[in-house]
Amino acid sequence: MYENQNPEEQAPVEQPAMSYRIQTARAALSEQVAFFTSQFGQVGSEWKEDDTRVTSADLAISEQVFAVLQSEFPEDDYCSEETNSGEELVELNAHYAWVLDPIDGTNNFALGFPVCGISLALLSDGIPVYGFVYDHSTQSLLEGGPGYGLFKDQQRIYRTALAAQTQTMVGLQFPIDAALLGSLYPLLTKYRIRSLGSGALTSAYVATGYLTG
Repeated sequence: MYENQNPEEQAPVEQPAMSYRIQTARAALSEQVAFFTSQFGQVGSEWKEDDTRVTSADLAISEQVFAVLQSEFPEDDYCSEETNSGEELVELNAHYAWVLDPIDGTNNFALGFPVCGISLALLSDGIPVYGFVYDHSTQSLLEGGPGYGLFKDQQRIYRTALAAQTQTMVGLQFPIDAALLGSLYPLLTKYRIRSLGSGALTSAYVATGYLTG
């Protein structure tokens, strides 16, 4: 469970390389919003071998975001859910690596259900240091990282008191392994459960306080 951030907490002094990567990634994602919106609920889709949906918009966004980043940071590593096979072992050897899900919540996106978005993470020596989630349902960009805090459309926000209320809400992703259902029974019978169809947004809503966990 997240605790409320200290309003007096100061962001770390950013290294120029890190600061420029954050600015460039923010611009690269922002440039995809119009295309994302134009394809929402309109694009055709296919099914991958793991029985998950993929659309031409996934591939286009992946290519366009990485094209911007690679033009500025050719020495970085890049990994996308849609351009790297789930069975493929991807070696990340560079100091910085980018991990992208061009459309998180692809089923929702293809069917016209607004809980979907774009998620992009920046790793430093394999450790997540900053991330972005474009939330199509609110048309806002959430971003932040350890020591930086949480921002919505570049405005600092703090975890709200929602999670402290008695109506605890927990996000789960389905399907769930049958072997885990027994251990989840107390959770399922006590708390209000939300299954949004987007893992990135579920995590983001925990950070903002809408979900308890």
